[in-house]
Amino acid sequence: MPAYKYKAAALNGRAVSGRREAADESDLRDVLKDEQLFLISCTEANEKHSSKRLTSAELIDLFRQTGSMLSAGLTLTTVLGIMLKEEMSSNMQLAVKSVFQSIKLGAPLSEAMSYTGGAFPRAACRMIAAAEENGTVPEACKRLAEHYEKDEKSRYDIKSRLAFPLALLGLLVLLLFAALIFVIPVFAEMYGGDTFPPFTAFLRQISSFLRDRWLYALLIIGAAAAVIRLTFAIPSVEMYFSKQLVTRKRAGRLFRIIYTSRFCRTFSAMYSGGLPVISACTAAKEDIGNAYIEKQVDEAIKSVRRGSTLRAAFESADGFDGRLRSAVLAGEESGRLGDMLSAAAEALEHESERAVKKLSENAERVIFGLAAFLTLLIFASIMLPVYELYLTI
Repeated sequence: MPAYKYKAAALNGRAVSGRREAADESDLRDVLKDEQLFLISCTEANEKHSSKRLTSAELIDLFRQTGSMLSAGLTLTTVLGIMLKEEMSSNMQLAVKSVFQSIKLGAPLSEAMSYTGGAFPRAACRMIAAAEENGTVPEACKRLAEHYEKDEKSRYDIKSRLAFPLALLGLLVLLLFAALIFVIPVFAEMYGGDTFPPFTAFLRQISSFLRDRWLYALLIIGAAAAVIRLTFAIPSVEMYFSKQLVTRKRAGRLFRIIYTSRFCRTFSAMYSGGLPVISACTAAKEDIGNAYIEKQVDEAIKSVRRGSTLRAAFESADGFDGRLRSAVLAGEESGRLGDMLSAAAEALEHESERAVKKLSENAERVIFGLAAFLTLLIFASIMLPVYELYLTI
């Protein structure tokens, strides 16, 4: 239930201000009228009972329990009251408590979820709202639980596949710094003298800087990281790299499969849950994670609003795998768009797993190659003085 800051007038003309929860402005006016107060103005306070989004595991547990108990005939307030007695994280406790209080005040479940200040994804709120109109809230909760379970599995597979290449990259960086700080100075002292080959002298200067001015080095590294992060946050830069990610000849195909699988899975779940095509497409866009594809989805939505078919709207979207357009065409011609999207999502999920595996293997090859190259550079910087010393004998 949203909170409102209001100004009102009493019967004796005295000005009264305060803060009150109400379903909307009309409800607030009626509540104040019962207290013999007349509303003058009000603004929504935008109070957030839970600003932190629930994790996928928490959403799965919440929607699964809610769907099962509602199917068993329990009322929504009873279901939430039972859940509040269970052991859960503090963030989930706040979200469930906020929903429970809003429902007791008369708000529907979809609005109660949106009043939590971002604890629930907007797509879930929209799907529950559509289910409330159709009287299928238990089924919608179960479908949402299945959707977030598949989404969690997909993201876990990606993280687990990329964990080793990322750990290897971190180890490579640490070994490089260790070589510059500890190894090169030892060999420089062993050779003695002040004259070294240009490349060895360059690495020795870097080594001396890291050892003697390590605080400045940390500041430079931190500043460089901040600049890179701010640069990638620029919309035009983000758009450029997002486009390159899906339009490259080899790696682009793998990324298209991953993003298409993610989009198709969410689109299928939202559409089968009762959302209209445009609303389902808008909700699925939020789960893609690629600015270039998201822009193409926005263009497709505009085309559908102008009367275009869904397949024609996605015809020029080169950020998606071609199987999405085939599934949409088959669904529009057969009148079973939800089933076709679901079948395409299942097929693409298997392709997505292979694509993630292929990308992780390619990342490992690149990192191993980089490690070999850096090792060769360090070895060359050490052996060049030895070679020059040999020539002088």
